[in-house]
Amino acid sequence: MEELKLVPKNITFSNLLDFLVNSLNALSEKVLINVNALKDHFLRLLTEKKEKFKDSHSLTLILPEEVMLHIFKFLSPIDLCRVCRVNSKWRYLAFDISLWRDICLQLLDGSNYLAYQQQQQKYQNNSNNSSNLNMNNCKSANVTPLKYSWGDNWYVGEYRKDSNWRSGKYSTTILRGHKGIVWSLLFESDSNTLISGSKDSTVKVWDCNDIGTNQLHFDDLKDSIRRCQKNLQGHNNGIICLGSTPTRLVSGSADWSLKIWDRKDGRCIGTIQTNSSVWSLQILGDSLICGCVNGTMCVFDLNTLNCSKILRGHTAPVRCLQAINHNGQDLVISGSYDKTIKIWDMNESRCVNTIHAHTHKINCLQYENGQLVSGSHDGLLKIWDMNGGLIHTLQGHDNMIHCLQFKGNKLLSGSYDSTIRLWDLKTGSHVNTIKGLSSVTCLKFNDSKLITGYEDSTIKIFDFSYNKPK
Repeated sequence: MEELKLVPKNITFSNLLDFLVNSLNALSEKVLINVNALKDHFLRLLTEKKEKFKDSHSLTLILPEEVMLHIFKFLSPIDLCRVCRVNSKWRYLAFDISLWRDICLQLLDGSNYLAYQQQQQKYQNNSNNSSNLNMNNCKSANVTPLKYSWGDNWYVGEYRKDSNWRSGKYSTTILRGHKGIVWSLLFESDSNTLISGSKDSTVKVWDCNDIGTNQLHFDDLKDSIRRCQKNLQGHNNGIICLGSTPTRLVSGSADWSLKIWDRKDGRCIGTIQTNSSVWSLQILGDSLICGCVNGTMCVFDLNTLNCSKILRGHTAPVRCLQAINHNGQDLVISGSYDKTIKIWDMNESRCVNTIHAHTHKINCLQYENGQLVSGSHDGLLKIWDMNGGLIHTLQGHDNMIHCLQFKGNKLLSGSYDSTIRLWDLKTGSHVNTIKGLSSVTCLKFNDSKLITGYEDSTIKIFDFSYNKPK
């Protein structure tokens, strides 16, 4: 095509019209050629993209990774697992550490996260101290990159445990050694140490490391003997309640006394005589508070062992206690056989609220995050706010409830009907029931283990992290 020429000089009007028509035709032809060339260029690019991503059938693959990650943040864990099956790029993005970190922090409580951090730090320290391990040269497919730790390791493990809790899948280990009802338990997850108090007048300290890793059901007297690290003797009657500090154990007994034990060597380093049988105790700073059969609550100084005050208000045995700090106030919550729950201001030594909670004796209670749960001889669990407002009443047990514990939305209750019931605290719905052969007298649990004491003198440990081989 010839280039467009300038308008000739001295051109007539009729010739000018012809010249303009010819010039416009030439310009249109040039524009059309350029437009067609541009169209061909884009078609070629699209064809190349389609050929490159023909296995995905998705134009989202050409989006920047930052955009895709932002989209994936709106997906649930199940949906993230589903998009992993689309293609390799989506799988890579779906396991991004930022996605699973956010999910885990939303679902898991602080203690679990702290335990995970400690585990990771321990692994890192071991790796740094190993002269034979060069992580830069690790090419094996068996090595799990840190990028996948939140999703593949942490979330999947927690999801499995939660599913096992709900479906009742666990391994069990039985500890034998007591010769009477197991009345009280303490479990320290950090050290996997279990402390039990029994009607046989002894306190036993157990090593629970590697519990549940060997067999689906494990009951070996020799193993129980091996795990019993200390057997503390000194009381003349049954031990009904326990408390602990980093250096001391405290036991309350029906022999009208409290004993303080050195945790390191198991020696009794102090005895406090009380005005009646001790049925409950709590430690608040340097103060030891005990609930007695005569309805009083005695406060002792842990250093001098002297009684600093006696709180009166209940008209029957004080069966359960919990010391808390609520809005800057040191409070103690007490549950009694007089069917009431009382809240005490420890600084002013007075009762600030009374909740007429049940129609029968109150055996157990726990307060956490603005909610108070109580269990009674009437077989009911009740959930309250701190003002005494009833939130839920949970029915299901066929006999009196003797123990309970809740953490997050998970509530467990143990009963003389030989069952342990799992409840959703948020909705008040029943989730699962674990049936036994003896009355349940006490229980403690963490995210993976449930430990229960029974009237038949045994202790059973349920491990919900157990992964049954296929």
